[in-house]
Amino acid sequence: MEEMITISGSEILNIEEKKWLITRLGAMHDKIQRRFKDSVFLDLHIKEYEPEGKKKFSMHVRLHGASGEIEAHHHDYNLSRGLQRVLDKLLGEIEHLFRTEDKHAQQKKMKKLKRMI
Repeated sequence: MEEMITISGSEILNIEEKKWLITRLGAMHDKIQRRFKDSVFLDLHIKEYEPEGKKKFSMHVRLHGASGEIEAHHHDYNLSRGLQRVLDKLLGEIEHLFRTEDKHAQQKKMKKLKRMI
């Protein structure tokens, strides 16, 4: 499963943060994989910068699959809160994608039913 998840910029994190990050992303990858029929790949890019002397993290997550690419980004002073928010945004994008697909499928069925009547 580790080849399904790539993390760029993890050298800025300490060992405990890396372990936590890998565990959290692995759980999220499993959750996302259940929604898709084909394999999905999860890429996370972490950057650290200090705009006002305080450490701030910028996170970009990208989901690759046969059906396309979905991405989300967030920045926060707290690594765990920032990761949770960027993953929540990604899940929201996925839900929006499936909701839109379901809506179009329902509209096609309704048109077909109207033609039959």
